[in-house]
Amino acid sequence: MSTAPRSQARNSKDDGASRDLTLLAALLGIVYLSGPVLATVRDGMDSIAFLAAAPFAVLVTLARLQSVLRIAVWTTAFVALYAISALTVPGGTAGFNHTSAALSAGAAILLFASYGKSMVESQTFRIAAYAVIVAGIVGTWAGGGPKNGMGGAILYLVAMLLSIMVARARTHYSPYVLAFFVLAGALGFILDFRGLIGYAAVLVLAYLGAATLPKRLFWLVGIVGSSIVVGVTMWYFINIATSALADTITRLVSDASGRRAASGRDWLWPAILETVGSRDPWFGLGAGMLPRDFMPTDLSSHSYYIQVYLQLGFVGLTVLVGLLLSVWKPLAFSTDAPGYFGAAIFLMFVTHNATEVLMFQNALLVGIPAWCAIGLAISVTKKSTALPMRPQTEAATGLRGRR
Repeated sequence: MSTAPRSQARNSKDDGASRDLTLLAALLGIVYLSGPVLATVRDGMDSIAFLAAAPFAVLVTLARLQSVLRIAVWTTAFVALYAISALTVPGGTAGFNHTSAALSAGAAILLFASYGKSMVESQTFRIAAYAVIVAGIVGTWAGGGPKNGMGGAILYLVAMLLSIMVARARTHYSPYVLAFFVLAGALGFILDFRGLIGYAAVLVLAYLGAATLPKRLFWLVGIVGSSIVVGVTMWYFINIATSALADTITRLVSDASGRRAASGRDWLWPAILETVGSRDPWFGLGAGMLPRDFMPTDLSSHSYYIQVYLQLGFVGLTVLVGLLLSVWKPLAFSTDAPGYFGAAIFLMFVTHNATEVLMFQNALLVGIPAWCAIGLAISVTKKSTALPMRPQTEAATGLRGRR
């Protein structure tokens, strides 16, 4: 009996299973993008939806694990480190909440990095995504709240919206980058949150670098440049009280803007560093720990990197850097506009987290859209980063077969 019918049946079954997984991934993607809409319906509903979607997102990612293996390994290590550390914090649910947030955000990037290209090829998905993103922007604006959270959520929702458009565009990508800068600038002035203009400027510069620099040089420049931005930001706020240069910068900023430059980080960060350094700088004070647990304040750490050091110490920071580098590599070496735009969003996001807690914790309404946009760029640009196979003509193949 011929094996052809069996082979065809098996292939048809595999194709059907692949379509089912892609459909499920698309539905989960819409859930992730619907976070701001859910948050306007009921406070906390977005976090519940993210956590409920995370296990399914991980499961469907397993079918395409090879394509995101390095990112998956580092993401798993980071979430596992939070879960283990949470067990060392006596009482309370903060450790569980922060572990759940890391799982939710990690699953989001894996989902979009694995299935993003398949998602945006569907017109139905694109229409649904545009609808929930626009509704999320409107709902976030109408809901008000702190300007940092509202401005950040709208910023990355716009980034995700434009990422889908860039992924489907064929030419003329520059207008999307210009549109992002204009929208971010307008939002910064309307909300009196001028930092958004700076973040948008980082995106424009990063996009230009991605489009013009040799790939290995851009990879290195992205690492060194973002490290310098984060490092200088840390140095400035930590040394305002002791450095003449930092004090001069503070006075110049205050004279130019008419507002205080420090925003509380000048005393918050040194206190955190001193406390963690005297107790356990290697493993931190435990997942879920916050500044309020050892000092009289209700403020967060106001820096995701300071927060990770507070909770997981140098070990946690090392794993986080490994995770970020695993995400950065496919973006830095991409050779098309969706990859350039994703690399620019990534560098903007990395520098943004120097002064806010957004990446895998607290403001998931900001972090989730950012990771979705970054994951989408990885998925769309993956094939362009691989070395092309040498073309083989049918005649040449046949000659080798006869030999």
